[in-house]
Amino acid sequence: MYELPLLDGFIPAAEGICENNYMMDELGRVTIHIAAVTENIISTFLGAIQFAKLPVGFRPSKLVTVSGFLHQINPRSSSPVAVEVNTGGDIRVHSYNQDMDREGRYAIYGEVSFIAAL
Repeated sequence: MYELPLLDGFIPAAEGICENNYMMDELGRVTIHIAAVTENIISTFLGAIQFAKLPVGFRPSKLVTVSGFLHQINPRSSSPVAVEVNTGGDIRVHSYNQDMDREGRYAIYGEVSFIAAL
């Protein structure tokens, strides 16, 4: 199990609440546990924002999209989001909720599984 490499502006969620990591089993299935928090204010969270990148060997052979959860910490609100992992290893979150288009601190939660590209 490895710590998920987050991009600048994101930090792992509080320890013990959720894990922020990735791993591969003996069959080549990659599982990513996402629990990331923005360090900085995001004024527009509509559309796609990349927050992490997987290393070579842990990337999918095609685009993978799953449901995730975006939580605005203060003021409190939440929304379902799409989390995608592309073949380049970019992990992005997509939010289309107009209510999330405001300044604040956000947490992204989710889990993604796929078979790694050969």
